[in-house]
Amino acid sequence: MADFDFGTPLHSLVLVGSRLHLLEAEILREHAIDLESLNHVLKQDYKIDA
Repeated sequence: MADFDFGTPLHSLVLVGSRLHLLEAEILREHAIDLESLNHVLKQDYKIDA
C-alpha cells in the first residue's frame, strides 16, 4: 500500500473484525485493487453473515 497512488484526497482505510455482513463484503469487492486476493482472504479468514 505504501507505493500505491490512491489519487487525490479524501481516502479511507476500513478495518473490519472477523465477521462481515454480506453487503460489507460486496462493497469491499467493488473497490478491491486485487479482487482475486480479496476473495481468497474473505473465504479463508472471515465469516460472512447474510
